[in-house]
Amino acid sequence: MMKQVLPICKSKRETSSCEIEGEWYCRDMSFRIVKRDKSIEDFNAAKLLLVTTSSGLSEEEAKKLCVTIQKWAESTKKPLITTLQIRDRIITELQKTNHDAADHFIEYEKKRDKLAGSPNS
Repeated sequence: MMKQVLPICKSKRETSSCEIEGEWYCRDMSFRIVKRDKSIEDFNAAKLLLVTTSSGLSEEEAKKLCVTIQKWAESTKKPLITTLQIRDRIITELQKTNHDAADHFIEYEKKRDKLAGSPNS
């Protein structure tokens, strides 16, 4: 399999980690994230875990989703992925497994859009 299991990620810039069943899955990231304000940052699995558990996923479900999103992002072979693309993929994956969490996530994102004055609101 492509994933490499390491107890500690050596470089936050080059890897992202997601803990599943007591193991941290650290993967070299071939992409970065373009935020709403057009700034660019490294992918942060902890942010994804926080927002998906807040939407109603169990910690284990959120960790599995984290890995799914990372694999999807890597499969695009794009060096930059927008937060909107990540958000859309999260919604797609949540709708496959947990409709309540998908609804909560969508509602949360609508509130964020409204607060940010996004044209998507």
